[in-house]
Amino acid sequence: MYHIGFRDKLWLLMRAWFMDSVCMVLANGLTSEPFAITQSIKQGGIMSMMNFCIYLFDIHQFVDEESSHGLIVDDIYVGSPTLADDIMIMSPTKSGLDVMMGQALIYSKLWHLRFSSKKSKCMVFGESKTSNNKNRRSRVFRMDDDIIEEVTHYCHVGITLSATGNSSERTNNMCVKSNNLICAMTGIGVKHFGINPLVCNFLWNRICIASMLHGSELWNDITAGEMKQLERAQCRALKKFQGMPIRTHGVIVRGMVHQPPIQSLIDIKKLMFLHKLMNMADCIHKQLFLKRAFEYIMGRNITGFIADIWTITHKYEIAHYMKRYLCGGTMPNKMQWKALVRDRVDEYNVRHYMEYADSMLYTHVVGSRGQGTILYRIAKRNPLCARSLIAMAKLLTIPDERGTCACCGLDFDSIVNHVIHRCTYLIDLRNSLWDTIIDILDVHSSVELFNMDDEAITQVLLAKHWRRLSEQDKRDKFYCMVSSKLLPMITSISKTYHWQRM
Repeated sequence: MYHIGFRDKLWLLMRAWFMDSVCMVLANGLTSEPFAITQSIKQGGIMSMMNFCIYLFDIHQFVDEESSHGLIVDDIYVGSPTLADDIMIMSPTKSGLDVMMGQALIYSKLWHLRFSSKKSKCMVFGESKTSNNKNRRSRVFRMDDDIIEEVTHYCHVGITLSATGNSSERTNNMCVKSNNLICAMTGIGVKHFGINPLVCNFLWNRICIASMLHGSELWNDITAGEMKQLERAQCRALKKFQGMPIRTHGVIVRGMVHQPPIQSLIDIKKLMFLHKLMNMADCIHKQLFLKRAFEYIMGRNITGFIADIWTITHKYEIAHYMKRYLCGGTMPNKMQWKALVRDRVDEYNVRHYMEYADSMLYTHVVGSRGQGTILYRIAKRNPLCARSLIAMAKLLTIPDERGTCACCGLDFDSIVNHVIHRCTYLIDLRNSLWDTIIDILDVHSSVELFNMDDEAITQVLLAKHWRRLSEQDKRDKFYCMVSSKLLPMITSISKTYHWQRM
């Protein structure tokens, strides 16, 4: 601590913080006698992370004093990256790794640390599966007298690494984790008609996506098949939260709650990581990033994060920010960059994904704005009408298909338009709906609405933006009343088209 600047009062404060510290054990409401803490840092303490880093700050120099055994990338030494007590030692040769491990063992004995040989693992990159299986029979990695197991997969700081570069196991683990989290959330009421879909989606992003895509900033080996696997996991959750049937198109499922696809979420995480890299102080991470970025621009064949982020910035038309920074310019601040990235990703998704939606109602009502349906937001403000509003929102998910009505026997091109405008079996309910609309709207608004064609009226009834309903209170009252009248009509649709999950 003295060598890195701890002096006088700061040193006394640190000493007082640890001197005479005691702990007690709480079990079944009873506490043990206090006992003194003679070593280690305070777990959960505000300064504990920094103190641990101070404690291990010289392990890099000790493990490889000459920087001759550890891994060097583009003349930059990266042989022993460390995060808290997760220490990784990397070397291009086994002999170099053995030397570094020996030095780490000496360091641990010097400072009374214990490295667990059972928790420690060794992994060799760059070998084929056949060569790896053959070589593992003859080579042995040791820590003192203990043998360290050699593995092909290892989870380091929450990120699964593969010796062969195959990311399928990592993707499978992420999907399993997602399914487990969905079951756990369902158990606490995060489900259809339990909590508003917007709240469900918020929890999905904060809990499930944060866990599912942990470390995705550095994913550069994921295949198209794995991306589909992750996307199916997300759509499965969103369908469950919104009560949509399995056949509902993924674009519609995400669009109803304005949720980006998994690929876009990964792109956003990479772009935010790029901003963090660019705003770091001079450190190994930034040096390596800048060196490889300039080499990539000069035409060197480089894979990994640099190639990915270059493609992503061009994809969302923000590459000029990166080029300007590399030429000596500055980047927007964090809030500006985050807003810019979100806007560009939203624009890209609206432009490239709406064409795949198989519901014309969804395309005209929600897809044109790409902000999700406002019916969920109205339901959030009016919980007493939430059930009817959410049921009405699901009309947007029904694809336009020809068929014959089971109630009146007439043929139709769109079951939703047929139920709202033409089904003779529902004539009394329809008359009640029109009477309610006339009572709510003023004369000019009623005339304008009834002069529209059937498809336009349907779109307005399902919450397409209409200037006559620009005021929030007026809009909320209108759709709450309309949804209550549409609910019995909606229920009749299931007799012809099996679409509801109640």
